[in-house]
Amino acid sequence: MLANSGHEPFGLVGLEVMAAGGLAVTGATGEDYAVSYRNALVLETDDAIELVTELNLIQQRPRLAAAIRRRGRVTARAYVWQKVIEQLLLRVEYAAAQQAVRLPEVGSEYLRPARRRTRKPETSIG
Repeated sequence: MLANSGHEPFGLVGLEVMAAGGLAVTGATGEDYAVSYRNALVLETDDAIELVTELNLIQQRPRLAAAIRRRGRVTARAYVWQKVIEQLLLRVEYAAAQQAVRLPEVGSEYLRPARRRTRKPETSIG
């Protein structure tokens, strides 16, 4: 599997491939879950020679490929939405701190979860 666009800040495609037992090949575009030779192949450039070299290496070392796939499945199971959201919020806090932006307090109206609106049942006239 080759994934993601350089414009995608958190690519789910790589995690989906890992969950399915495939060998994820990602770029260095924000897939923090992808660790080269641990649970994926992570390309550092857009040079085709790098990709060919990585794939040749994996083809020559099937035990390494199997270990990467196995650890990829473990990684995919660990990435539940709550964890992803927590990491995203940490990144937002970091970016805000770098720019000296003060974030709203937890519990403020801006950080309160949105309530789902439920429709009232329609009453029939009769």
